[in-house]
Amino acid sequence: VDQNLFMALVAPRGLMLSSSRRESDGNPWGIEQAYDSTLKVYKFLGAPLSHVSMRLRDGDHGTSARDIEDYVDFFDHIFGRSDHTPPNEQLYGYSFEQWSRLSKENINPFDYPVRKDKDLLTDSDGKKILSVNEWDNKKTQTQKTLRWILGDEPPKATNQGPLDFKNSENLGEAYYGTLINRPEATEQMGRLNLSPGHSKPGFGDYLYGYLYYPKRLEEKMKNGTAKLPVIIYLHKYDYSQGFFDTQQFDHDKLPFIKALVKQGYAVFMYDMMGFGNRKEEGTRFYQRNPHWSKMGKFVTDLRGAVDALENLNFIDSAKISVLGYSLGATVGLYGAALDKRIASVVSVCGFTPMRTDTQGKGTEGIKAYSHLHGLLPRLGFFVGHENRIPYDFNEILAAVAPRPLLVIAPALDEDATVQDVRSCVTEAKDVFQLYGVSKNIQLDTPSDYNRFSEVMQKKVLQWFKNKYGQ
Repeated sequence: VDQNLFMALVAPRGLMLSSSRRESDGNPWGIEQAYDSTLKVYKFLGAPLSHVSMRLRDGDHGTSARDIEDYVDFFDHIFGRSDHTPPNEQLYGYSFEQWSRLSKENINPFDYPVRKDKDLLTDSDGKKILSVNEWDNKKTQTQKTLRWILGDEPPKATNQGPLDFKNSENLGEAYYGTLINRPEATEQMGRLNLSPGHSKPGFGDYLYGYLYYPKRLEEKMKNGTAKLPVIIYLHKYDYSQGFFDTQQFDHDKLPFIKALVKQGYAVFMYDMMGFGNRKEEGTRFYQRNPHWSKMGKFVTDLRGAVDALENLNFIDSAKISVLGYSLGATVGLYGAALDKRIASVVSVCGFTPMRTDTQGKGTEGIKAYSHLHGLLPRLGFFVGHENRIPYDFNEILAAVAPRPLLVIAPALDEDATVQDVRSCVTEAKDVFQLYGVSKNIQLDTPSDYNRFSEVMQKKVLQWFKNKYGQ
């Protein structure tokens, strides 16, 4: 039983869904999914579609006079006391069918050969790959395929640099308007806001990010004698709060971020498009970019983050790592496979192999990318033909080689099949072995569900310490 079924039982009577787009206990994307599902029942019953309304407002949890007024207006509409049409503004409103009409794309999966297990170290002619040079040729083809599935990236400007501590903009999102509070600096942890300012572009395409760093190293950062390793933290599917739900992190992740900073790392975080303070940014994404993809935009923004960090003279550009959980882990893997500047990667609950994520597994399948979240629409043409998908996560993991890679895949993850993840990592390990660094890829499968638990956090802290001595 889920919320859409409760809502459907109200039909054809009046139903308004009201919440905040930004409160930490809410989920605007989930509410829209429930609304779209419930609307089908109102249509089936022939009820006026205005009898079901979705009203998502700004602000936190509490209501105000304007909310009560809208509720009463809705009652007036339902009882025929007013011809005022109730609100129904959608931020996401994506469907695979709509994208197909916009893009006019039509991919025939039978144009792609069936891919078999254990073919990672086999070239296009069916010959066994025995050397790094031979693998590099295949990796180039894999990267070409990844760029194809991510779509056609539009032209963009590059970030300027280099920048030092004093010349980095520190205006923050509040200068431009924000409703989400971000963690402030502490006695041990400093914060630098990489934000678009009067003369600086922030990072990427006019984006905002926060760099947390060891306060004890601030003077060295200011005079340019510090060279900090940096970890880019990429967040989960948190549509309302983005990278940093203050309420959650105060009790959960903030100690982890502080621990990384205590070990001598800088930690860089930002909202991905469609999340947190960037919710509205993705509303018309496919109308503007029918042949690109949201995942492509995520990867482009990650590249922009690497650009910006490289330009900071107190960051060690040879030690830029990516740590992601859930969606963030997926983005991190795609990004690292395409950008050799990313020195190491940690993926927590980031994937399950796509070719084996078929109906009957009990997982979402590739429709999670193509139909549900609209991240990779082109994958939608392979639904039911998953064995013809031209790449999979074994190739993505292998494209990271020989750089260090930690995969954490909880055994009880409802969105993944741990046996398939294990097989995927084992295949990728053969490529790491070609480089003579088979220990650089590690898999941890704790008896846990899909979350970034304290035990997993300690594993990550120790992994970074072992790799970099920090």
